[in-house]
Amino acid sequence: MLLIKHTFLIFALITSLSSAEISASCSFDPAVSDTAGAKIAEIVTTVAKTRALYLAVKKNHLEKLGDDVHKEVAFFPFWAYIFSRPELASAMRKIQNSSMKYNPFIGGGREALLGATKTEGDLECFLKTGEEFATYLKVNPSQVKALLQEGLKKLNEDQTGLKPFFDFLITEKSK
Repeated sequence: MLLIKHTFLIFALITSLSSAEISASCSFDPAVSDTAGAKIAEIVTTVAKTRALYLAVKKNHLEKLGDDVHKEVAFFPFWAYIFSRPELASAMRKIQNSSMKYNPFIGGGREALLGATKTEGDLECFLKTGEEFATYLKVNPSQVKALLQEGLKKLNEDQTGLKPFFDFLITEKSK
């Protein structure tokens, strides 16, 4: 049980984002530097290829990569980078197949998301950016907005409240 909690903490640190990073602007910019992109790819592929119980061995390295990425990459560009690359979308499918990996990976930014969307204006901005994110990924913006709205409501009680949002992206982008 301790190992599972430890693994959960690793993912929370890797995928967490600050409120400022999430709500920095009210428009979507998919730009990610080559350096940050390589680190995102390493995080996703490492998590996908490594057995959940062995991820604790890679904890320090993954945390360092996550810290570096989150200094420059916001919530939507982070996920756009992953889901705009077929090999990373396929890796997300592998992560999805392990609840010990998937739930912590998608739930890591919970506190920051809740903080960034607590006012009506912030929520509207987040949802508008989410629609632009969906357009960029060539998925249904209305569906993404609805999944984000519903997920944010559930996120107060459930770390994996955005699971339907991520499930949808994995289904659409790992075909």
